[in-house]
Amino acid sequence: MDRQAVVTAAGVARMAGVGRAAVSNWRRRYGDFPRPVDGRDSSPSFRLAEIEAWLREQGKLGPQSLIELAWQAVATAGDGAPSEVVARIGEHLRGVDVDLPSGIRSAVADVAAEIGAMEAFEQLCARYVEASSRQLAVTPHDLASLMIELARVDTGSVLDPACGTGSLLCASPSGVTVLGQELDPGLARLVRARLAFTHDVAQVVTGDALRADGFANVVADAVVCNPPFNERAWGHDELQFDGRWVYGLPPRGESELAWVQHCLAHLRPGGRAVIVLPPGVASRRSGRHVRAALLRRGILRAVITLPPGAVAPAHLPMQLWVLAVDDGEATDRAWFVDTTAGLPVRLDDLGWAEVRRRATAEESDPAIRRLVPTIDLLGDDVDFTPARHLRRETDMDDPGDERDRFVALLARLPDLMPLLRPVDESTERARTTVGELVRQGTLTVLQQVGPMDVGTGPGTPVLTAPDVVAGRSPSGSVAADAAGVQLRRGDVVVPTIGSRPVAVVVEDDTDALLGPGLQLLRADPDGLDPQFLAGVLRSGETLRVAATKSGSYRIDVRRVELPRVPLGEQRRLGQTMHGLARFGAALDDAAGWGQRLVQGLTDAVLRGQLEPGGEDQ
Repeated sequence: MDRQAVVTAAGVARMAGVGRAAVSNWRRRYGDFPRPVDGRDSSPSFRLAEIEAWLREQGKLGPQSLIELAWQAVATAGDGAPSEVVARIGEHLRGVDVDLPSGIRSAVADVAAEIGAMEAFEQLCARYVEASSRQLAVTPHDLASLMIELARVDTGSVLDPACGTGSLLCASPSGVTVLGQELDPGLARLVRARLAFTHDVAQVVTGDALRADGFANVVADAVVCNPPFNERAWGHDELQFDGRWVYGLPPRGESELAWVQHCLAHLRPGGRAVIVLPPGVASRRSGRHVRAALLRRGILRAVITLPPGAVAPAHLPMQLWVLAVDDGEATDRAWFVDTTAGLPVRLDDLGWAEVRRRATAEESDPAIRRLVPTIDLLGDDVDFTPARHLRRETDMDDPGDERDRFVALLARLPDLMPLLRPVDESTERARTTVGELVRQGTLTVLQQVGPMDVGTGPGTPVLTAPDVVAGRSPSGSVAADAAGVQLRRGDVVVPTIGSRPVAVVVEDDTDALLGPGLQLLRADPDGLDPQFLAGVLRSGETLRVAATKSGSYRIDVRRVELPRVPLGEQRRLGQTMHGLARFGAALDDAAGWGQRLVQGLTDAVLRGQLEPGGEDQ
């Protein structure tokens, strides 16, 4: 290790597997904590060797610490671009004789001995992506998995002509032949190293796929791609007469349509292409001739709107275009899917399991997915935007009936509110903490350890963080033999990160597993009532005492305080707080329904379905 290498406070936190706040606390509490050597008080840097020695002495080094040490060795090596160095590490772990500094070899050997060669390499790749997040546009694993499913990649070959860090190719089944092209030589080498661990047959070439096609005479059974977009210098002038433009010359400002046709040029008859595109491609007038040609030739199978946050740029509702050539399906219609149902929701509100379910469901839903005849799309605009072809969540069959039902709901709300009365003389109750109850054995706190590939469909159900926030049943699933924390009746589940305190009690026996981003509190029923505990965790004091704010709240349940009261009193208070939670959920439903009702009634008035009425009007 470079004895002069430095690490930031964030790097120290990653090494120890804690938050930045914990590092700040260590600096204040421990007089022997290493002194900063650079930076400001708010963002100090420390000598890496000193930090490693201190963490080792305190017993705070674990597998994540070894990964961070290996990454720091890479970052300070000065031995080429980080992507090239990480790629050489992958090759070294596969037994290839490559040039690597001894410090990196030693650090990588420690990680591989702890978690295995393949996992060590993937963790270092993830650390490289994190460090380069401003320069790289990475396809998240969940989206890559969804795209591979939509492309029906089971056997044969799959091509990604703009493969980046290789997320899409790595998500494909191990038995298929994978082909990739990447402009950056370091990333291309990195992808080759990743695929060497997972696929027997893989070929990744370097170059600009539009200008210098590395697979000019190759067709694949599936093509998946998350191409660069908004690029005006993509080669419009020099490629005007290129044979790939079967569906029309892409306009100068529509590089995305060049990528669409490049993907189709490499698609074998019977295959599918799935491409990530920004929403503007679906409606810009300059590209309507290409969109019309895709329709007339029977190429379009589906356009799927993703929620913002699903893929970079995070503020846009990006789309998936599903295209096919002679795949045996009807060519006179296409699916239009909006996974947000036209509502202002983000990925965090839905969760990947729900997005996947909506994207792959086969039945129609007027607000989410609809099969639209091609003839209805061939208008002046040839607009592929799903929201244009779906019924909005606020549309109503009978606006007057919706109003009457809402008024009836409001009339029932007072009956749902528990009866409460003021206490004549309040007394200060002795208090304890969740952490203290854990130490006493009255309570156990559990979390999912390690990665969990949560999807939809058959398998073991998984309770996800969005499920808990929305108050719904488990929507995710994992393989039937997957390991995890099984939920039990009486367990209390809390999201790790949130903007408001949320806690639910598992009220029925279930075989569901605890999903990522959740904490489970399992109480001894003879000492602690679950509804009482959940009520405490939902209180405003939880965020004040137990959370660190950095845009959102990270809940540390062990710091939560709760009053010491007898079990009988706990049950009485727990039932009351449970009733308040149900009342709050009803208010949330009424608020959401009310917003949709106002929008729907406004639209109904403008469409002429309703008119002013009543004596006061």
